[in-house]
Amino acid sequence: MAFDLDVSLVEVSAPNLELRQGDIVAGPVERGTFDLVTARAVLHHVRDAEAAIKNLVASARPGGSLLLIEPDFLPVSIAEPPEVRVFWDGWLGWSHERGIDYHIGRTLAPRLAAFVLTQISGSAETAIYNGGSPWADYFTQTITELQSDLIASGKLNAAQVDTFLHYCGDSNWWTQTIAFTAVHGCAPDG
Repeated sequence: MAFDLDVSLVEVSAPNLELRQGDIVAGPVERGTFDLVTARAVLHHVRDAEAAIKNLVASARPGGSLLLIEPDFLPVSIAEPPEVRVFWDGWLGWSHERGIDYHIGRTLAPRLAAFVLTQISGSAETAIYNGGSPWADYFTQTITELQSDLIASGKLNAAQVDTFLHYCGDSNWWTQTIAFTAVHGCAPDG
């Protein structure tokens, strides 16, 4: 079963997959039913991540597994050159004001522990990429789309955005941005 707030954005081509519309914060899909419950790159956009995680845990059967995969923008804290780090500081300020938590990845293990999950483990992986790569193109498209809002927020100015976009097109510039953190735990046995 796949569950999303807006099913119009999801294409389902698997014959044995059921798609349901719903709000991850409103309640568990089906309490205590699933062997595996997973959420990927969802929680950082949810204003009440604690309620969402509680509902995900409640949807797992006793002894079932929960797998959460979320971003953590820790690598941008040391991004080079300094003007790129300035851009990311502005980006993080902008996203925080909009309720986006790009540091949630590092909080997943203690959050699962608070729900008394067992066998908690995890890892993080960071893509290393250069300007002109698919990752750089992703950020170019995203930032171009959001440019007016980024500048209107006062967290960034046009010159900072343009400088960052310049680096995204420079194949000699190498960087890291997101560490995707995957954390797994087992639901209590009842």
